[in-house]
Order: sequence, then structure tokens, then C-alpha cells
Amino acid sequence: MDRRWKPLAAWILAVVLTGSLLIYQRRTGPTYPISVRTIVGGEHVSGRLIRSQETTAPAKVEVVAGPTLRGQLVWRRYPTSDEWQAIEMRRDGPRLVAELPLFQRAAKLEYQVRLEAPNGSLEILPTDGSAILRYKDPVPTWLLLVHILAIFCGPIFAFRGAIATLLRESNALRFAPWVVAFLTLGGFVLGPMMQKYAFDAWWTGWPVGEDLTDTKTLVAWAFWVAAWWVGRVRPKWSLAAYWAALVVMVGVFLIPHSVRGSQVDWTKVPHAQPSARP
Repeated sequence: MDRRWKPLAAWILAVVLTGSLLIYQRRTGPTYPISVRTIVGGEHVSGRLIRSQETTAPAKVEVVAGPTLRGQLVWRRYPTSDEWQAIEMRRDGPRLVAELPLFQRAAKLEYQVRLEAPNGSLEILPTDGSAILRYKDPVPTWLLLVHILAIFCGPIFAFRGAIATLLRESNALRFAPWVVAFLTLGGFVLGPMMQKYAFDAWWTGWPVGEDLTDTKTLVAWAFWVAAWWVGRVRPKWSLAAYWAALVVMVGVFLIPHSVRGSQVDWTKVPHAQPSARP
């Protein structure tokens, strides 16, 4: 490859690696919709069961289902041992539709779609248990976009620096300060702002909570700060420190997003009722 194109190719590869990492994290997270596809009584059924909803409206659950099928949406607060409550699903063209009750931010509901065919065939979706939905307050679009950009740029610069070391570029470790800067901005400025909007909490990770998203961000940031410091005071160890920080970052991003995030403690609000909003 022509030397003039190597830097561009390196940046493109860094973007691709980062995009793949973030897509994996998003798709494996507990808020990503559950895809369903099955056959009930000879009728095809398909859809996506949502697992996140803003408190601006009740959560709409729908599946594409054959015209002879009937459905019920059953739900209860999560995690509780409440009795299941059933809502008859209405027909809207090719879809069966119903809405879950609207609760406050951080409230979680456990739900299933139960389908019945005229011949008595029954099917419960999802087939491996229940879908868990969490309500959240709206987050400004501008804040969400800037947060995503900052979080995206951190790994891009990290991968770009790693590629630079493999290509034996001069001063390959110059990317470490950029990684620290973007992790700081995305994880400790914009991230808490988003949490405050969505769940009325600035920080829910270690040492005050169990939110893995906050905690893993803190771990990744600490390793990159250490790598940057080592690069300045112990140059001989800088390469090892850089790669250690990169490995930790990749491991952190392989942990699904929003695991152990904010949720209502129903034992403190045992008689909570659906919200009257919107």
C-alpha cells in the first residue's frame, strides 16, 4: 500500500473496529428488543418485543399475527411475585396490539404475549420466559447525540493508536490523551447528565451502586489514565501499558450496556399504581 494511504486506512479500520464493538454491545444489552418468529395453529407470527420506553406514553407491544389468532398481553411489576394481569390485544390490520400501563421512571415490568389459535394451539412469547421493560424519562436529542459521539471517539483513538504501534509509526502513543479526554467527556460529564434526565440520578455505579455501565466506564478510564501517566514517566513500559488499557477497554465494551441499571425498589413502593401521564 502507498504510504500516503496508510494513515487513512488505519483510521478507517479503527472506525470499523469501534463500530463493530459498539453494535455488539448494543445488541446484547437488556434494552434491545427481542425478535420473535414462530407459527401458531398454522399462522405465522413475528415481531420485536420492546424493552425500553419513555414515560411520555404507555409502552406499545405489537406482533404481526395471522388473522385467526387471538392474543393477550400479560404483565406484572418486576421483580415481584405479583399476580399476572391480562390485557386483551386488539386487531390492527395484520397486527395484534396492546399497551402496557405507564409507570414512573426506572420502573420495570415483566410481560409476555400469549397467543391462541382456533384449534386450541397456544404459544407464549418470548419462548424462553418473559421480556423485561424499563421506563425512562426523555433525554434531549442533542445530549444523546453528543454523548454517543464522545463514546464512539474514545475507542476510535484507542484502536488508531494500537494500529500505529503495529505500523511502527513515530510517537504512536500520542493518541492516549485523546482517549482519556473522550472517556472523561462521555463517561463523566455527558453520561451522568443523561442519567439525570432519564432516571434522576447522576451516578449509579461503584461505589454508590451496582450499575455496570457506570462502573465499567470508571475501570476503562482508570486504565487509560494509568497508561498515559506511564507513557510520560516510564517510557520503556509505555507500550505494554497502552495495550493493557486497550485490552481492558475492549473487555469493558463487550459487557452489555445498561446491565444492573437504575430500577424502582418495589418493596419501598409496594402499592405503586400506573401513572396517570401523559
